[in-house]
Amino acid sequence: MNEYADRFVDVYFAAEGDNWAFAQYQLRELRALQEIGAKIQPANAKLLRTFGDTYLSPLEETVMAKEWSKFDDYYRNAVKGCNDCHAATHRSFIHFQVPARPVEDYIDFMRETDPVVGNDAKK
Repeated sequence: MNEYADRFVDVYFAAEGDNWAFAQYQLRELRALQEIGAKIQPANAKLLRTFGDTYLSPLEETVMAKEWSKFDDYYRNAVKGCNDCHAATHRSFIHFQVPARPVEDYIDFMRETDPVVGNDAKK
């Protein structure tokens, strides 16, 4: 859970800083963590897939388009979706919010990069 949350925070600050390649990378890592979560907790597999399709996919699209304003709106919507999922799984004590600051102070979120297209995106 902590790794997922930290990466989710990184996505936000990377996009805000126009570090689109890093935002893209973190979104791919979130998808991988969801796959692991679905295997560990098969009862939540459908919920995780739905979350990915409903919330992560629009974020991925805005990253590819480098559209911060849409990204910000979709991210805030995804935060609500996170909390809805927590409530649906009887974990409403986990309440995520739009981050005020990054978790790591050693990452340069303000490094302007472009999202990676094609096979290079998997590296």
